Amino acid sequence: MTCLNCTEGSGGDACMNCETDTGKCIKCTAGNGLDTTTGNCSQCTTGSFSTGSSPCKSCTMGSGGSLCMGCIISSGVCIQCSSGNGLNSSNACSACTGNTFSNGLTDCLPGPENCSTCDHSISQCTKCSPTFSLDLETKTCSACTHNTYSNDGLTCHSGPLNCVECDHLTGKCTQCSTGFGVNLLTG
Repeated sequence: MTCLNCTEGSGGDACMNCETDTGKCIKCTAGNGLDTTTGNCSQCTTGSFSTGSSPCKSCTMGSGGSLCMGCIISSGVCIQCSSGNGLNSSNACSACTGNTFSNGLTDCLPGPENCSTCDHSISQCTKCSPTFSLDLETKTCSACTHNTYSNDGLTCHSGPLNCVECDHLTGKCTQCSTGFGVNLLTG
């Protein structure tokens, strides 16, 4: 009987272990998928991984879950989530919510100041905190000024007629023009 080097059998250079009688590969080097029927080893492509004892699997089957876009080819450990999803210290992906964002390479980070909701893939505000308005061009928030209010986080609305100052959240008058008094029932 002649001894056969496992790399000379069906798995090629990527074969680590093979059946002694047939030379059929039963374990490939990490990063190569094993075709369990033929014993062939094939290098995993971008977005997939294998420890060498099974076919290549999508990175979504690894540590990052369904939001993982890139992983270590030999282990499946997630290294990049889809944009708008944070990569935490356990290499798992989770959706950014509220005023947080991520490019997929970091955990979710806080969004712009005075913003209640931002585009979760980039640090741009889509809705401001109450009493602020959203500048649609710059995607930044500005405080409502004298006699204006915002309860929607998008637009500063004018306060009531004959009002000098109003509550910036409710729009109720807090100071009237000279010659007028605050209606205690309606503000």
